[in-house]
Amino acid sequence: MNLNATFLGQTISFIFFVWFCMKYIWPPIIKVIEERKKEIENGLIYTKEAKKKLDLMNKNEKQEIIFARKKAEIILKKAYDEQVKILELAKKKAEIEKNKIIAMAVLKIEIKRKKIFEELKNNVATLAISIAEKIILQSIDRSEGNNITKKYISNLKGE
Repeated sequence: MNLNATFLGQTISFIFFVWFCMKYIWPPIIKVIEERKKEIENGLIYTKEAKKKLDLMNKNEKQEIIFARKKAEIILKKAYDEQVKILELAKKKAEIEKNKIIAMAVLKIEIKRKKIFEELKNNVATLAISIAEKIILQSIDRSEGNNITKKYISNLKGE
């Protein structure tokens, strides 16, 4: 066999193989590689955007936490102020109620005092009438009547 014919056959086969690969095999492979390259580029772009969004969200989160803490402090301060107001109002109402109760008690005591005073006056009057009746019934002289009256008066005084 001739070396040139073999070499020429192999060269023609190789050229045919390269042409066949370039015509039918390489375009789909290149297409898949290009699509994969675009997907990777898109993925990198998406990752960068996601990282920016995440950084922004972290920054916003810190601001939201600070805002929420300030808002909570304001709410707690308002609640404390409201508690103080409620306690002061309750104290004022209790003081008013206490004063009403004391006034009612003083009024009741005054009414009872007047009632007892009236009863005492009636008893004294009844007793005086009783003494006068006894004096008149005994028909004694004036000096003896004065002695009896003084005796009854001293009994009333508790001597």
